Amino acid sequence: MKNLLPHLVLAGALAVAVPSTGCNGSLDATVDIHATVHVTTTIDVAHVTVGEAIPMTVVVTNVFLVDPAATPPTGDTTDAGHLQVYLDDTSSTPLLITASASFSVTVPAATSMGSHKIVCRVHRHDGTATTTSFELNFTVTATASG
Repeated sequence: MKNLLPHLVLAGALAVAVPSTGCNGSLDATVDIHATVHVTTTIDVAHVTVGEAIPMTVVVTNVFLVDPAATPPTGDTTDAGHLQVYLDDTSSTPLLITASASFSVTVPAATSMGSHKIVCRVHRHDGTATTTSFELNFTVTATASG
């Protein structure tokens, strides 16, 4: 019996360790994907007009960008995601939902003059928001003429 004890302890340790590893894998879909995102634009953000399209180029790391309507490729399901783009804060309706790294966002007609920001946030493929976002500050100095 004394020789069997080390084997029982090892078997018990493995029984505890294996479910723990499996549990981490199954929870991976609900934790943050630890992405980074950086947005650049070619316009003068100090002088934006209502109705103007703001071209953006996004560099995202640790995320495999996939259109929300598409199925992620095998092997990229846990890091698949897309971008949701908002005006001023993420409690509003997104201006754009995209998996493209290059896009334009039109400043809505109802946007007031003054300081604003475009918030570009990474969302998991299922639409769940992550904590990763980038803000592009801009100033509306004129309304569209027409």
